[in-house]
Amino acid sequence: MTHDTKARQPRRNEDTGRLARLGKSILKRLAPGLQLRGIPNDAFIMVNISNDAFVTGVSRDQTLLRFEALHPGAEGWMGRFGDYIDEPIEHSADDAIVVESVPPVRAINRLRRR
Repeated sequence: MTHDTKARQPRRNEDTGRLARLGKSILKRLAPGLQLRGIPNDAFIMVNISNDAFVTGVSRDQTLLRFEALHPGAEGWMGRFGDYIDEPIEHSADDAIVVESVPPVRAINRLRRR
């Protein structure tokens, strides 16, 4: 009795294609905001396809390790960030984003009571 082993194997190409489509669409949507935050164009980025969370890294290995630590068991897709932005922006130290200090919640609540 012979068994057809191909019939029992998962359809990996279809799953890989689905992950790639989802990952690319999420990354294209997130790319403009991430670019403004200063993510380097040569960074690797891995997107969690179930909740749009992402992890960046300098190398594929580093990015994968970070992703597995933060999203255990999740499906993700990895690519080089610069491949998914329309117009690359070169960042320098002068382009650092300045975050204004936010008053504590108590101070805001006191201002509202007045």
